[in-house]
Amino acid sequence: EYYLVKYAIKYASKSKEEKASKNEGEVILLDSSKICDSLLKMLRENDNSHNKADDGHYVKTIYESIGKTATYKQLSVCLAELRKCLKLEKVVPSYSNARMIGAIKGYGWLHISKAI
Repeated sequence: EYYLVKYAIKYASKSKEEKASKNEGEVILLDSSKICDSLLKMLRENDNSHNKADDGHYVKTIYESIGKTATYKQLSVCLAELRKCLKLEKVVPSYSNARMIGAIKGYGWLHISKAI
């Protein structure tokens, strides 16, 4: 289930051109604001306290995808989540600093899209 969700997040955050160039069949356009809202909800509801394994790579994928799908309306919320991640990573680092890498990549995608 973990890998299914992880790759669903990556696929949903791909652009139409990326999907078309890889010939992944019929391209279904999804509203990026709905995708970003779903990603933010998944991030808020993520509770790994009962699991001994680290979920850093899963959360990293969510942070990257937030950077790819954020709209101008959601920009302040997304930036707040990315900043919160970077502050939390200083206090409680994840395995291989995966969350921090995801947040930095999320910032990078926002810069590339000229959102910030």
